[in-house]
Order: sequence, then structure tokens, then C-alpha cells
Amino acid sequence: MILQKPLVGLNPFNQSFYENKMYSENEHVLMSWRYVLIGLLIYLSIFFIPIKKMWKELSDTNIQGSLLILLMLVSALTNNPFTERNVDLLFCVGLAWVIGKEFKKEKDHAEV
Repeated sequence: MILQKPLVGLNPFNQSFYENKMYSENEHVLMSWRYVLIGLLIYLSIFFIPIKKMWKELSDTNIQGSLLILLMLVSALTNNPFTERNVDLLFCVGLAWVIGKEFKKEKDHAEV
């Protein structure tokens, strides 16, 4: 199916996945199927851009945030965590908490 529309993908509302009784058990495969390579790269950037910033300066908070992101990446290999609204919310709140603590620490260092 990816080869049918290699540039734009099949879009998120295409029902052929369910009409053919196919169910993705891997979030990465689902993103590849729906949005092809460009969409998959954008999806993965949600994880890798924050990890790259967190690993520049390792602190307890950054390690916790990195573990949260790695947890979501690994769980996406065997499940579809971002299709569940509550998991999305918990991930966003956890990531916002880590980033907020780091911004506060940077602000406190800048004031000194």
C-alpha cells in the first residue's frame, strides 16, 4: 500500500486498513503506512529532538525525561500507544514537566 502513494501516503482517515482486516501492532509501521517516509521522520522527530537536547547536559530530570521518551519509543514497537488519548496526555504532561524544570534551572542560572 505504501508503494501506491509513496509521496503523500494513504492519509489518516483511509479505511482500507480496517476493510482488509489488517491491524497494526507497531506505531512506527502505522505511521509509515499512513504518512510514508516524510511523516515517519516527522513523527520520530517528536522523540529524537527532545532526547538530543536532554543528552547535552545530563541531570536527574533529563534522565527521567529521556527514560520517558525511550519508554514510548520501545512501547511503540509492540503497541500503538499514541492512538490512546490518555497515553498522549500523560506523555505530553511528563515531557512538559521535564522541559519546564530545565527552563527554570536555566533561568535561575541566568539571573545569577
